[in-house]
Amino acid sequence: MPNSIGVKYGASSLQAVVILALLTLADNILTNALPIALGPGLPQTPGFWNLTTTALILSVVSDLIGQPILAYTAYHYNFRHAITLNILSIATAAVFSLVSSFWWTNGLAWTFAIASAFKIIGSGSHATIFLTIIGIRDKTSGSLRTCLIYTTGAVVVLSQTIAASVGPFLATQSLVLPYIFSIICCFLAAFVVNVYVTAEDLANGCEWASDACTQPLLSPPVASYDASSVIPLGMIRTYSNRWQSKPSTTRRVLKLLGLVFLLAAIAKATRPLFITYIQHRVGITPSEASSLWLIRTIMSLVTFSTFLPTVVTLWSKNPSRPTGTLNLYIAKISIVLLSLGAILIGVARTRPVLVSGLVINTLGVATDLALLSFAADAVPESIASFFFMTIASIESAGTLIGIAVLYPLYQMFLDDNTLLGGIPYYVCGVRIPVPSFTHVLN
Repeated sequence: MPNSIGVKYGASSLQAVVILALLTLADNILTNALPIALGPGLPQTPGFWNLTTTALILSVVSDLIGQPILAYTAYHYNFRHAITLNILSIATAAVFSLVSSFWWTNGLAWTFAIASAFKIIGSGSHATIFLTIIGIRDKTSGSLRTCLIYTTGAVVVLSQTIAASVGPFLATQSLVLPYIFSIICCFLAAFVVNVYVTAEDLANGCEWASDACTQPLLSPPVASYDASSVIPLGMIRTYSNRWQSKPSTTRRVLKLLGLVFLLAAIAKATRPLFITYIQHRVGITPSEASSLWLIRTIMSLVTFSTFLPTVVTLWSKNPSRPTGTLNLYIAKISIVLLSLGAILIGVARTRPVLVSGLVINTLGVATDLALLSFAADAVPESIASFFFMTIASIESAGTLIGIAVLYPLYQMFLDDNTLLGGIPYYVCGVRIPVPSFTHVLN
């Protein structure tokens, strides 16, 4: 019986990954169709202060507001309610963009840029990633949990790549098509949620309580609440009490993880700038730049879908080696590779150095998911959903800081042909080390 229950919850986790794919596709279709929807006028080059950047900032601010709403929803209810709110949030932005396309004129192009503000309802696909990880964490354990978390990386990369191709193509055919496509993805995600709930209800009908890896998103003691937790302030107070009740070592570890994610998010704010940056600094043509980014995409897909799951599976064959230890090793190695790659991109004046920097940097893409996999083992059950949604908010805050700090540096040094021109990437190369926290898993 426990094995059959585990299979059901494993299938339920896979359904959560499908939801992640659909919502990532829906959200990124909107993003990639935006430059075409804005039409002619000021170039919508990433990194410069234009409507594209305005839309990005509005999207991140909406995420910051919407993520606590999702945390509150998950606290009082469950995965279904939180992800449904997330779907509604993305769908609303798509519907607003669709309506805007019917009365679009050049003078009103800015209406497409403010569509992302509607994601304030329940955040965008960035929050979907963390909701999915919460669902995976609470329904699986051990190497299966880690493999599924790494698989979400491949799903996100693949969905973003498809959206980058499909969005502009549909927009050039008809401006309404990308928004209709996005709405369809949201409807499909809502359908899968219903299937997900059905599978969860079937599993809950079994004797799941004796199996530690088959706990629901919120166990009954957490889902029940008293009058003091009806409002968000009560929820914050409850989590604060639980946080203070944890050992100081655990709290110190989780705080440091938050700092790591903040710094990583600041550095990741430069990703949209890469293709333009290398064209100015190294003389790469647009087609060559796109090819280099395709190489990065393929490397990321192989890393998340094949390499890391294989390493985790082989590692877990020895029961004496906890998966959390492996995740820390992966995180430490990845941080070094990210830093070295960013510095090489900054100093690059020739194609070989640039390609070397990009390849090395890409080999470190597992940093975030490795740390999230570690946290899935280390974070106490009672604060798990709150912790992961807090990390989501920290990343959003880091993105805003990165835009405020790195975009001006990018504009200032973009045409500087000296080594100073790489300053934006030198900043990205400064990262905090991850010490050993294996004792937290004991």
